[in-house]
Amino acid sequence: MPVTLAQMAARSASTSFQWEGETVTVAFAPGKVTDTLLVQLDAGNAQRNAALVSVITSWDVLNDDGSMFPLDANRLADLPIDFKAAVMFAVLDEMRQRPN
Repeated sequence: MPVTLAQMAARSASTSFQWEGETVTVAFAPGKVTDTLLVQLDAGNAQRNAALVSVITSWDVLNDDGSMFPLDANRLADLPIDFKAAVMFAVLDEMRQRPN
């Protein structure tokens, strides 16, 4: 049975990782992790932030008031680079472990 690009992009997955003694869970669209996205992750900060926003569907990263930290490329600029790297590696590690 054929599969469409939209069907591939619609798949969902989640992963968790430890950050400063806390568990962070990230839901993402594995079908949106493409060669183009990987190039963006290696590009400058603005492209990296846009790439992360395009693949993450939700996460339990919170603002100080308890609301979800927005998945907005401009706001991701406020997060520490090592945290964003941990998110990126958690997603890519989960992708590596998934058969499809």
